[in-house]
Amino acid sequence: MSDGTKAGIKVIFGDDEKKGLDVTTSVVCLEIEDHDSIVDEVTVIMDDGFSLASQHIHVRQPVHVYLGYDAKPTKMFVGTVSTVSGVMDAGVAVRALDPLAKLQEADGGGKGLQPGSKLSMIVKKVADHHQLKIAAKNGIECVPDPTFGPTELPNPLGRNDLQFLLDLARTWAARCFVEVNDNVPQFYFKSVSSLWAAQPMGTVRFCKGWGDVSEFRYEKVAAHEARQLVATAADPKTGVAAEFHGVAPATVATAGGNLSPSLAGQGGVSKAHEAASAVPKPPSPNTSPAQRKGLPSEPARAAAAVVIDPTLVTGYRATATVSGDVMLRAKGRIEITGIAPWAEGYWWVCKAKHVWVRTSEKGQAPNGSYQTQLEVTR
Repeated sequence: MSDGTKAGIKVIFGDDEKKGLDVTTSVVCLEIEDHDSIVDEVTVIMDDGFSLASQHIHVRQPVHVYLGYDAKPTKMFVGTVSTVSGVMDAGVAVRALDPLAKLQEADGGGKGLQPGSKLSMIVKKVADHHQLKIAAKNGIECVPDPTFGPTELPNPLGRNDLQFLLDLARTWAARCFVEVNDNVPQFYFKSVSSLWAAQPMGTVRFCKGWGDVSEFRYEKVAAHEARQLVATAADPKTGVAAEFHGVAPATVATAGGNLSPSLAGQGGVSKAHEAASAVPKPPSPNTSPAQRKGLPSEPARAAAAVVIDPTLVTGYRATATVSGDVMLRAKGRIEITGIAPWAEGYWWVCKAKHVWVRTSEKGQAPNGSYQTQLEVTR
């Protein structure tokens, strides 16, 4: 972690970074939004007294964005310009989206699916259709990786290819995203269970005055709490209905509002949290997999279809502002300490927004303040 000062950036527009337009010294503010379930985006706000944007920056133009503290900042984003608009006096705001966005503009990747296709095969077919570079190591990792029969194939009709993949990800508790690794944007479709099992991105401590976390707010949202999943299927030989249950949500203290070290240290508040308990949700009414698109109808595979998303088990959602750290990304877990004991531990990062604001004079080396704003769930 850093103290959030003297952070550097580099922003280049064009296919070839070496020959592209370097606007680094003109950047006033830079925001990189990294999400776990939608397209990542960047917003670059620049001084534009010489009308560089109107002359050289246009929609669909590639952009390369670096952010960090050392002489060679980390390449955080590669995408294409989606909008260019004027802001302030002689200023311009450029918004860019990552390569996953082009799946919103077309369909066809999910057409012509063959019976016997696995989930991983379907995902690869769509990614290849749009010429996305699939990460060589565990780029597509589906747990489970079901095989679909003739009547079970996911139907892409009425959806673009991004909606199709995101629906598959939601059904099978996975995440679909593009991440810059080795300076190249790479496509991933990974089960949340494998992402959750990976090493945490780090530990941040909330301690007023000097901790990594300068602000932490939380709430419990009942609608986000994972219900107990139930799948039913008829045995094709006996006709007897078989029922399969997912893991019931954990019992968790109910809480809401803002959390501060002073409150967290009061015994009365801690005891109140411990005493309050959430009543587990009753099982959902019997729902046949036939009523859930793409789920299998055979009992042996219906059990595998009951997939619990570990990032939403308790229904807690929080926001945290921490010292800028390029290692903090969405689609992974982070450990938060220094808060109430019941809330300490691992949280899933569903959004990481990296915000850089210039503090150096215009024309000088681009130094600025840097914070990372997190949205986390558990």
